[in-house]
Amino acid sequence: MGSESEVKIKEGHANQKKAICICFAIVVALAPFLSKENSDSIKNFFGEDMKTSPKYVKLEPVPLDLSQFDQCENMKFDVQAPIEYTTKPIFLGSSSPNILRNDIHSGLIDKMTGTSAGAKLYIRSSRSVKGCIGNGQSVTCAANYDNASDGKVGIFYDKYIIYTRNPFTAFPSGYNYKSEMYRHLVGQDTLETWRSVRDAWYQGAVNEFKDNIQGWAKTKFKQGMYIVFEDLFDIDNYIIVMKKLRQFLIDAGFQVVPEEQLPCIWYLALGKERIENYHRHGYEYGDYKPGYTEEQKKKLIDDLKEYEKSLEGESDDSDLKAIVHRYVEDSERNVDIDIAAPKKDD
Repeated sequence: MGSESEVKIKEGHANQKKAICICFAIVVALAPFLSKENSDSIKNFFGEDMKTSPKYVKLEPVPLDLSQFDQCENMKFDVQAPIEYTTKPIFLGSSSPNILRNDIHSGLIDKMTGTSAGAKLYIRSSRSVKGCIGNGQSVTCAANYDNASDGKVGIFYDKYIIYTRNPFTAFPSGYNYKSEMYRHLVGQDTLETWRSVRDAWYQGAVNEFKDNIQGWAKTKFKQGMYIVFEDLFDIDNYIIVMKKLRQFLIDAGFQVVPEEQLPCIWYLALGKERIENYHRHGYEYGDYKPGYTEEQKKKLIDDLKEYEKSLEGESDDSDLKAIVHRYVEDSERNVDIDIAAPKKDD
């Protein structure tokens, strides 16, 4: 039971914990209304490793149960590629450089269509896209919009697919993937490398997004489907993306797997580690989530808002408008402030 003094000490500790919890709740509630000086004091109180803006309270994600995918490793997919193709390859674009990972996309396309090399990748090559034609097993051809010249009309499918991703995460992820390809990087770039690259090149992240979308829109091909990265990686929304992609391939004349096999194709293409990382903090690498300075975050959000406003009078693409609006709102809420980043004059 303990002595009377021990009981009082325990009660005192309990009351102290309650008081701390109440104070913390009050601070969080009042954070949006605090001055910069007071906000800085709060950051100092909680420590310099506090990486999120005090304006928002982030909820911990629900624990992720992936046991439903245990049977996927041994699954045989019910589709067989035809001996001879009569279909036309589909142009595949992206909103930002290097966000289209060939291991993921080929994992989706090859298993979904029964091909061994149905997803061709020409984004990083100076070669023409003629390698996508006549090889017997071309489903998609990832390329830049300038490859989709007028001379390709009638040779390629008349609608293209575009991968989109929020520029705030597309920029660091794209650089990381480039490092994997050309510097043989394994895993995630160091935080110091990210900060250096970010400070040097962040200004163009939204403009690259806009230029790629507009570049494809100016071709003679029609926009057929957006694959929104954030939905593809989301455990609750991926199946909607997979069903839309499956139907798009059917409409283009390709044979595809039964719908019930889509979850396993998704799981095997993305992989357990990337799915878990993205669920935990909205990014596919696990060491850290790239943050921005307050000035950088404001600049890129302003660029997104300006682009969103320009679409109101210039575009009738309701899907694109919804995607850009979503990225504005998501960026305001979920882009981390890199509080611990060295100051320019340090």
